[in-house]
Amino acid sequence: MTYQKEFPDFPPDDMSALPEGFEDTSWHQDICPSYSDGMTLIYIDYRDFALREFEGTYPRFNVQPMRDGIEVTGDGGLQTDDWEEVLAYIENARIARMMQAGGYYILTDLDEPRQTCFHCMQGNTRIGIAYTRADAVALIERHAAAAP
Repeated sequence: MTYQKEFPDFPPDDMSALPEGFEDTSWHQDICPSYSDGMTLIYIDYRDFALREFEGTYPRFNVQPMRDGIEVTGDGGLQTDDWEEVLAYIENARIARMMQAGGYYILTDLDEPRQTCFHCMQGNTRIGIAYTRADAVALIERHAAAAP
């Protein structure tokens, strides 16, 4: 399925770039085209408010988590007009799944001299310390990749 086949009148310029790991899952029975990676579903509506199913009342991007390949509405999704927010949601969901699968979590502490410190944990074991959230996530990703 592609949005061009399922929504032949949908302007190509209105489609956002396909995120890594996602595929076009558009289906003509939905109100607009969609992308999915099997864990997250993104509906992409027209840029022009006048062409949208719910004119002027609904954001352009509707992001929903999926369980077992099925959309789960009302469970922490995102509605926005900003594609960068969609990409951030996807990345945060990926990080959350990786951390949950490996039993990882991050404890935040105030270190001297009054700097936030992130203790990266797996179970009861501290695997490292970082001073930014991004560095903490990177540390956990490296640890998870090295795990047998």
